[in-house]
Amino acid sequence: MDEYPFIDDCQKVAHKEMREKVCQDDKPGPCKDLQDADLAGAILKHIYGKEALASERVETEEDQVLAFDQRRIFEKFFPDTWHTDAENASMAKRVYVFIPKTCKEGKRCKLLVAIHGCLQGGETDDRPGHSGNLFAKFGGYNEWAETNGIVVLYPQVERRQIPPPLNPQGCWDWWGQDYTHAKYHTKAGSQIRAVAQMINVLVGEGLLETPVEKK
Repeated sequence: MDEYPFIDDCQKVAHKEMREKVCQDDKPGPCKDLQDADLAGAILKHIYGKEALASERVETEEDQVLAFDQRRIFEKFFPDTWHTDAENASMAKRVYVFIPKTCKEGKRCKLLVAIHGCLQGGETDDRPGHSGNLFAKFGGYNEWAETNGIVVLYPQVERRQIPPPLNPQGCWDWWGQDYTHAKYHTKAGSQIRAVAQMINVLVGEGLLETPVEKK
């Protein structure tokens, strides 16, 4: 994971440093700062409220993160050219989803969409014997999601250089880049439509509008 240090689970890294520094609860300085390094937990508590997260985080396994073909989502919008249109929107081949065991068993669960940063999408885990996406495995969300009944969807954008349109850093379009154009920030934007349709697929209902435009 050295090539992608920005995808580390901050709390796991902090606990490792605390062990190395022989940190104690009442020890000031860097040790106290390390105790507050659970960014994923802070984000989830901000979204759902502390009272909604009844259970603390637990360890999870890499194989709990599942993948499916993200580009086929575009079949709804472009039945004949879905593959090309997905590539033109810089969408990676696979999307990842973490489903807690209790949710698989039929418990009614929440849904969180976790959007990665630049250079964090696609298949970033190239370690021998591994595959998939580091952000989806080690961002820290799954550990909270497992015991709090939260399905986590990790849509994926990948780097794209040849052929154009260019997206060399693999960023989501948050400024109106060439590949999604002026509607990038609306529900008619290609990336946003794709994420909305993934949510519809996961919940089994068409809860979100995904406008279809004619070319």
